Amino acid sequence: MSKHTPAPWKIVPRETFEDGSVYPAHITGGARDLEICPLETDYAAANFEPCDVMHEADGDIRSRAANARLIAAAPELLAALQFIRDIQNGPDRASAAGMLEVVVSKARAAITKATGAA
Repeated sequence: MSKHTPAPWKIVPRETFEDGSVYPAHITGGARDLEICPLETDYAAANFEPCDVMHEADGDIRSRAANARLIAAAPELLAALQFIRDIQNGPDRASAAGMLEVVVSKARAAITKATGAA
């Protein structure tokens, strides 16, 4: 199994440069901010006005923003689940109960990032 780009992943809005060229909104990750996936096409970025996808009233835009947040939270969601699995499978199950606070904290952080809730 191949390894994914490490966290954190973040949403990067469309960028317009001084020469007028446009770089589409995308998600980056890892220490070098590698592009994970685009959030809009080059055509859309070059030909349509940008919108604030996090506050736009249009339902389709809200769905895309929610999808972007979920994609960006994927590494944290995976890490939280792996942490739970490792505690459950660990040799000292008695200490697993003491780890509940850490597990819940990791899960809350991942859920907040995925849903955009404060």
